Amino acid sequence: MSDFLDRLKVEHDELEEKVAKLDAFIGTEKFDTLPPYMQGLLVAQQGAMTTYLTLLVLRINCLAAQELGEHGPAGD
Repeated sequence: MSDFLDRLKVEHDELEEKVAKLDAFIGTEKFDTLPPYMQGLLVAQQGAMTTYLTLLVLRINCLAAQELGEHGPAGD
């Protein structure tokens, strides 16, 4: 496996852990005590991080397929 793909997987795992922690925090009473604007910012951050995580998964899958000699989505 390429070093680049390995680095992407590490980045994915680290981000996945951060998303899980943020998800857990958003479900707490402490989150509920934050001002509404801060709650909104954290929820927006959660969405952005989740989107980024999804994109990392797609990139990892495409690169892994390329390493196996397969084509990516849409015949890349």
